[in-house]
Amino acid sequence: MARSSAVLLGENRLFRDGIRQMLTKSSISVIAEGRDVPDALGTGDRAPSPELIIFHITADGVSASPSEMISDLREHFPAAKLVLLADPSVKPLLPAFIQANVSAILLTDISGEMLERSLDLVLSDHRLFPADTMSWITSGIRAENGNGHSAGSDSTSDEVSHQALSPPLSRREYQVVRCLAIGLSNKTIARELNITEGTVKVHVKGLLRKVKAANRTQLAIWALRQANLMGIEPGRNNSTESRHAA
Repeated sequence: MARSSAVLLGENRLFRDGIRQMLTKSSISVIAEGRDVPDALGTGDRAPSPELIIFHITADGVSASPSEMISDLREHFPAAKLVLLADPSVKPLLPAFIQANVSAILLTDISGEMLERSLDLVLSDHRLFPADTMSWITSGIRAENGNGHSAGSDSTSDEVSHQALSPPLSRREYQVVRCLAIGLSNKTIARELNITEGTVKVHVKGLLRKVKAANRTQLAIWALRQANLMGIEPGRNNSTESRHAA
């Protein structure tokens, strides 16, 4: 099977080593890495042409504006999809990266399995962003138009998101379907949401009926379409407390 190529950028070498190790058994091959673009390119006469640029930023490692960072990456890798791995501490910067047209933003508190699934989705031309970041953007737009409310808590964002789906889902159905969208098994979903595998099966059966899907694959496709329409990052839960909801 042909492997996709990626360049990995980030100040922390230990972090880069960890990501590269995670991707060893995936369909993605890291062909170059470094602290920044010059470090990754080295002294080679010819720059690599990767399909993905995976770059990591931390709160104390942002030396340029998001637009300047993306412009620099685009200059060297014009055809690559840009995936930002962001520490939760840099959330205030994320809307600017979305406006700079990155392909995806993934927070570093996701699991290795979710990282791999998410990168596969990006390679299939999906765009993935944290739901709470998208809510900040839409809340700001509503406020500018004079008909919105200030951004609420993560749980409120989750409530708005799952009710906005068509058909509307319960919060737990919303969490399950987002995991399905990135191909997680019932067993993995149960572990991620801290519920039993039997409970997951009950939710999946209910979701199949609710969205009129013939099988699990159709349900996952429906979930991906909804996620793309709403700017949701499939598979990510907005609040730690929601993992323990009934």
